[in-house]
Amino acid sequence: MLMLRPDWRHVEVWRDQKSYMKPHWGAHWEIWHLTREAGEAALIPLIGEEPTMTPDMKRLLHQIISRIDYLHNSSCGTLSHLAARWKARHQGMK
Repeated sequence: MLMLRPDWRHVEVWRDQKSYMKPHWGAHWEIWHLTREAGEAALIPLIGEEPTMTPDMKRLLHQIISRIDYLHNSSCGTLSHLAARWKARHQGMK
C-alpha cells in the first residue's frame, strides 16, 4: 500500500475505455481497486433507506479498518472505508 501511483505524464500503456483513454498503471491499479472495493462493499448496506449491518459485516469492516496503515497509504480507495465507519457510527452502530 505504500506504492505511489506512477507519473501520469510517462505512462507506457494507455487503454481505450469506450473512447476514453485511460493510463494502465499495472500493480498500483490492482491494489487501488482491491482497497476501494473492500470499502465500497462495507458502505453499500449503510446508504439505503433502512441501513443495516449484520455482526459479520461489522466484523469485516473492523478488519478492513484495523489492517490498513492509513498514515502510509497512497490510495484514495480508503475514503470509502472511512465513509463506512462514520456512516455506521452516525447510525448508532459500533
